[in-house]
Amino acid sequence: MHIKHRKSHIADSHVDEIYEERASQMLLVRQSDEGINENEDMPIQHKDRLYLVNKMRNLFKQNREEGILDSLLKIISVPLDILRDYTTPIGEAAQWDRQRASIVPMTIVFAFFYLAGMMQTEDSQFGSKYFSIGLICMIPGAIIGTIIKFKTKISEPPALLLTIYSVLCFLMAVMWIQYTSNVIMDLLQLLGFITKLPQALLALTIIAWGNELGDMTSDVAMTKRGFGEMAVTACVAGPVFNVLMGIGLSQTKAILVSGDPFKAKVNFSFYDHGQFDKVAILPFTLICGQLVTLLLLLINAVTNKFHISFNSLKLSVFVYLSILIGLILYSIIEDVQPPSG
Repeated sequence: MHIKHRKSHIADSHVDEIYEERASQMLLVRQSDEGINENEDMPIQHKDRLYLVNKMRNLFKQNREEGILDSLLKIISVPLDILRDYTTPIGEAAQWDRQRASIVPMTIVFAFFYLAGMMQTEDSQFGSKYFSIGLICMIPGAIIGTIIKFKTKISEPPALLLTIYSVLCFLMAVMWIQYTSNVIMDLLQLLGFITKLPQALLALTIIAWGNELGDMTSDVAMTKRGFGEMAVTACVAGPVFNVLMGIGLSQTKAILVSGDPFKAKVNFSFYDHGQFDKVAILPFTLICGQLVTLLLLLINAVTNKFHISFNSLKLSVFVYLSILIGLILYSIIEDVQPPSG
């Protein structure tokens, strides 16, 4: 037990050293950027060059610390990151980049129409109209970008511009998430077509794990930094938000786009068009499992003075694995597919 505690202490100290090293590097880069900006005698072209040199130096330092696999993955990630960064405004002062901020006004309208699917319609005239609007909007965008380029500081964004960019950043982030989700669903359908596996089974495993992997990573990181209560709150608040907002907004939209919203209804039955819907068993079982898990968490909180015990965590994992294995076997045996009609 003492050896395990010592290993954990060594690992935590190593993480703290990496964190402090990263923070010191960012501080040095920030100080150098501020020094460049405060030098009024230096021409603006020289300021831009020194600023880019500092960023490239910091990037090369990070690349030397990465492995071969991470470097190979950058062949795919770097082009996609460039498309995302130069179509999405900067949302915080710490990420300010004047070069990027001056390019975004030219690309944001075109990117919004493309990500929203307005250029990919069956009506070619409808799609070409938004394509032309996106190209025309690049002209005023270039004028705005030129003003940003020559009227803003290299390391400090104007408050008004940052406020506007923060709102637009949220909007474009939603559009990128929507577009990425559609691509993932297309890949999921393609994988189901190739492997002949039920789509419900793929959604139950691959989509569910991928959807929560980012939350799990951030929650574990917060716990290691000593913010356990925040991590537990995020674990509970995330699914609640998905259930209330995700299902609520999607079903509200389905009702509003129907022919008669006052007579429209959302079908939550096990039967669809007179046929038994095997897919409905999956979300119903997951909802019941989530209620059981929340009930166990509440019982543990009351009995242990709001301290989470390790036994309750093992019980929650057992409940999840039991439901997951049972639904996987059910999906394979019953060949679960959405009912036709």
